[in-house]
Amino acid sequence: MTWNDYEEGTEIESGIDNCLGISASLSGDSLSWKISGNENTVDHYTPYISTDGQNLMPLNDLAAGLHTLNLCSYSLAASKYSLYVQAGSARRVLDNQMSGTCPLHAALRYHGNRNNEISLAASPSAATIPPGGSASTDITVSSDSGSFDAPVAFSCSNLAHW
Repeated sequence: MTWNDYEEGTEIESGIDNCLGISASLSGDSLSWKISGNENTVDHYTPYISTDGQNLMPLNDLAAGLHTLNLCSYSLAASKYSLYVQAGSARRVLDNQMSGTCPLHAALRYHGNRNNEISLAASPSAATIPPGGSASTDITVSSDSGSFDAPVAFSCSNLAHW
């Protein structure tokens, strides 16, 4: 631990700049980042995701030396996101550094055979629900190859109030 010069027994003020820069980029389904400066001040990396650029959710903690995160393992709804990467230090006196925003537009994607056609069917296809009521429908996902094992997520929108 480093102590101040006034011999009062207190730690040096936290927040010393470690002169490190970090920049994030997206290539396909991989978030990667580059470091400028001396990486030996980094203990770990924390990639974050946000829908509004203000509220950040950590995706993972990765050891120093790793510079890529595969986003395929995360079930992201079709939306616009901002990605960030923080270089964290275990030394309390050094600042953690954050990358600038890296935009991600997640769309409904299917990574299987591109020649397969995917079909959706709902039964019933519509429902009238009284206030406070509920309804359910069965949705079938199929492909012309007969097998389909990709994850599927559904949501409701454009609900009309009569």
